[in-house]
Amino acid sequence: MDVNTAFLNSDLDETVYVEQPEGFEIPGKEDFVCLLRKALYGLKQSPRAWFHLIAEVLVDFDFKQSKSDPCIFIHENDKGERIYIALYVDDLIIAGENEDDIFTIKQRLSERFEMKDLGIARKFLGMEIEYGNDGSIKIHQNQYIQQLLEHHGMWDCNSVATPLDTSVKLCSITVEAQADPHEYASIVGGLMFAACVTRPDIACAVGQLSQFLNNPSTTHMHAAKRVLRYLQGTSSLGITYRPPSLRLQGYSDANWAGDMDTRRSTTGYVVMLNNGAIAWRSRRQPTVALSTMESEYMALTEATKELKWVRTLLAELGYSNGKSDPTEPTNLFSDNQGAIALAKNPVSHSRAKHIDLRHHFVREAIQDKIIWVQYIPTTEMTADSLTKALGREKLERCKGNAKLYLRREVQQD
Repeated sequence: MDVNTAFLNSDLDETVYVEQPEGFEIPGKEDFVCLLRKALYGLKQSPRAWFHLIAEVLVDFDFKQSKSDPCIFIHENDKGERIYIALYVDDLIIAGENEDDIFTIKQRLSERFEMKDLGIARKFLGMEIEYGNDGSIKIHQNQYIQQLLEHHGMWDCNSVATPLDTSVKLCSITVEAQADPHEYASIVGGLMFAACVTRPDIACAVGQLSQFLNNPSTTHMHAAKRVLRYLQGTSSLGITYRPPSLRLQGYSDANWAGDMDTRRSTTGYVVMLNNGAIAWRSRRQPTVALSTMESEYMALTEATKELKWVRTLLAELGYSNGKSDPTEPTNLFSDNQGAIALAKNPVSHSRAKHIDLRHHFVREAIQDKIIWVQYIPTTEMTADSLTKALGREKLERCKGNAKLYLRREVQQD
């Protein structure tokens, strides 16, 4: 559902004056200003005022606001059946186990606000949703990617098999001419949205390209357009979630000293649920790691924080972590035996004394049985594509592990 002119529904707590609208000045009082009582689009207070209003209304409808994610609201009826509302500004996705309850809440919301019922969710925030005959759901951004390619004149370009060239190492010091920084920033910004929503396979490439926004060279521009060429051939690629239901697990990896300028490592992790990726990150680490073990250990900590939050959110939604015992730890896979040993055995030796205390968060999570770190061969590491450039064969394997698929059967209405 979508709320029409949502911000105009909320009252302002602050005192805000505005000039009289052009063409509506009161004769003889042209220098007067108006006291604003309702929020207007363009005010920085408006989004917060609207969220405060819609949250109060949903709480009045017997919804409970999630503590893990304040934009998710949960309602449970007398039979134990639940309704979930995910709110993003004025867009709402409503899901539930009882269609009558869903119809009732939609009716009550329409009585309170002027809303549009858009039916079954097919598109949401630039993301396209497909429903399979086997109960699966696929999310992708085919239409957005096509628009991105057309905007940058790449709609008819030749595609490539990988987003990054394994033979090219990007760095800030280059002898090539400077590229247009506005065009470069526009490309990277467009790619970043896709990488954050449905395309973890380009997250590492976008992370590297984002480091050169201030002074991009022609080499950086070619690398950015290579990602567009990769998307040209994989525009319909998306994440597919299939039964069986919940089975939460994570994959953590790191590329030691991969940044050519700072020699910092890159953290990459992916969280899997319902046989598909639900959260991922590719990020340069804040400090220099002195060994591969140290960089992998730091990556484990970042993945552990994400897994702990997902477990908390699932518990609020009324689901366990996919196991019969909800207190059983979640599996987190790593391909570095040294990092696993350091996480499980809280020893202090010469190779670990200098590691920042905040990276030892993973040890506490293991002791509290929130996660359990296990070894997995590098050839099966799903997060490998989030840390460095890969060849075609390895990239395809990582995409398959994350359940990124091109085509699938779509349920017809």
